[in-house]
Formats: sequence, structure tokens, C-alpha cells
Amino acid sequence: MTQVNPSIKENPLLKNMHPARLMAAAEALVALVAAFLPLSGEQVATILAVVAVVTGERVVRKVAAS
Repeated sequence: MTQVNPSIKENPLLKNMHPARLMAAAEALVALVAAFLPLSGEQVATILAVVAVVTGERVVRKVAAS
């Protein structure tokens, strides 16, 4: 089980936010960065697919644990 950063628990903006919203924000950030890198469309799609699977797994684990 992973430890949650105490500063995240105390932050009022993130305190009541569902894990799915946090992971969606992480995916959007990766998409933003990947859009400006010199990559082909297939490479960007592969990166985003991997990030979506990883963040989806984290959401499932966090929701199941709560």
C-alpha cells in the first residue's frame, strides 16, 4: 500500500477530489506535453494509451481501498 503525501491530504482543493479527476488531470498534462514533442501520431497515441492504463489501474485500486 502506498503512503499518501500529507500535504495532499491537507490541501483543501485536493482534499475532496475523487481519484478519477486527479488521474484525468495527469492524463491531460501528459497529452499537453506530448502534443509539443517531436513525435509521430502513433508514438503519441502509444504514450497516451500507456498512461491511460496506468492511471486507470491506480483509480481502481484507490477506490477499492476506500
